[in-house]
Amino acid sequence: MAYKDRGRWRSDIRIKGTKKRISRSFLTKKEAVEWANEMQKASNQDLSDMTLGELIVKYLDHCQLQFMPATYSLKKGIFSRLLDSFDSNTLVISINRSQMYEYLSKQAQVRTSSKANEDRKHLNALFNWALYIYNIKDNPVLGIKKFKAEGKELYTPPEADVLKVLKVAEGEAKVFINCYLLTGAREQEINRLRWKDIDFEQGRICLRSRKTKSRLLEDQWIDLAPMLAESLKWWKDNRHYESEYVFVNDQKKSKSYGQPYKNRNKTLKTLCRKAGVKAFGFHAMRRYVGSILAKDGVPIQVIQGVLRHKQLAHTERYVRGLGIDLSNAMDRLQNRMSPQQSPTQTPTRLKIVGE
Repeated sequence: MAYKDRGRWRSDIRIKGTKKRISRSFLTKKEAVEWANEMQKASNQDLSDMTLGELIVKYLDHCQLQFMPATYSLKKGIFSRLLDSFDSNTLVISINRSQMYEYLSKQAQVRTSSKANEDRKHLNALFNWALYIYNIKDNPVLGIKKFKAEGKELYTPPEADVLKVLKVAEGEAKVFINCYLLTGAREQEINRLRWKDIDFEQGRICLRSRKTKSRLLEDQWIDLAPMLAESLKWWKDNRHYESEYVFVNDQKKSKSYGQPYKNRNKTLKTLCRKAGVKAFGFHAMRRYVGSILAKDGVPIQVIQGVLRHKQLAHTERYVRGLGIDLSNAMDRLQNRMSPQQSPTQTPTRLKIVGE
């Protein structure tokens, strides 16, 4: 049954044969009712004859609603690889821990320990979901420890390389990159940015992410640096299309023409190639923002606030060995850029610490 709870519609159901209840909130009553019906139907299914292939299909349907396309594709690839070793008609209740350990061990040998650990994480999520929804007796991945692997070094581009990329970027591409450098946002947060998310009068910008357990978009308002505001105003006045989104695909031959970008990795790779620097992605620029704040002596707790990490340990992976003011953080980012530079046309210059 759907009911109102703090301004949203909530449904909860009891898993058949247990005392466990699951609950979730939605914007509309219709969504809440549909979810409850779907979950109740799933929990009532007899697991004794459910095959691994069927479970994976059901879980991927769930993932398509809950996760970003890149995460969905990653999981799909991992499960496809699993079905290369396990027959899709294998009964779920017949899969045990030793079988999963042997499978993961082989992945560690054939591929790498790090990749096997990534598979382990997503397979654990699959069976935990089945445990939660279908009340299976055991998660066959639970108890299998991570394989020993060297930590992956996260690449953060040096400031000189970022300067070179900014120098070759022009127009909309420069505005796009400025959004990253002057907010520290995640890629999808910029891709889904709408004009109503930008409050020029109050000097703030809303970034919307799914970094919550509910997987619902969460609004987070942060300061809008004056230089970024100028850059965005220029783009709003000079764009050659009308859309509620700030950045959309304007390539008429593209299947996603007129829609917000899902990713722009090719754009950044092209700029890196033109600039003659080692290629880096948008997430690397997010780490770069953290690194320049660290250079300026900003406390790590403050950097955590700028990057909007839920866990401090996550921030520590970006910048290590810092001591401990997120106040005026956006000003700190802007101050590294020369006040003479145009936010759209002229090359950008960041002030090097110590100059």
